[in-house]
Amino acid sequence: MKDNDLFSLTPTNQEESILTTSQQAESINVKGSVLEHQLSLENGWYLVLTTANSPYDEALYATLIDQDFKVADQVEISNDLTPGVLKDIQIRDKDCLEFSFNKPDPYILDVDTKGFIIPKPSDKGKRPFHTIFKKKHLHIH
Repeated sequence: MKDNDLFSLTPTNQEESILTTSQQAESINVKGSVLEHQLSLENGWYLVLTTANSPYDEALYATLIDQDFKVADQVEISNDLTPGVLKDIQIRDKDCLEFSFNKPDPYILDVDTKGFIIPKPSDKGKRPFHTIFKKKHLHIH
């Protein structure tokens, strides 16, 4: 993983935005309205971290974008009535990121490029219901 500045975000409301890049004609609808951090992976995929910009119910969204500029996976970290500030982002290795958000202990985000169907028991990320039986690539613990 390495930092990049390829994407720009145009909020459509407090919870959703349109993600664009000068390298692609199409755009992607993503959760969140503030672009916090963006990274590129060795396999040509991208990891984008966005927040909902709500001071009392803050949510962090990790969106994985494949080389075809499609959302491969997305997870949310949030707790009701819990503020959060994304900080202390550290790249641990080519597929792993560590950061702090809404609790004292850091989160670890792993990217599994092969994918998995059944979430691991330690997964702290929330996913939309319609993705239950789809292939997943992000694991937050």
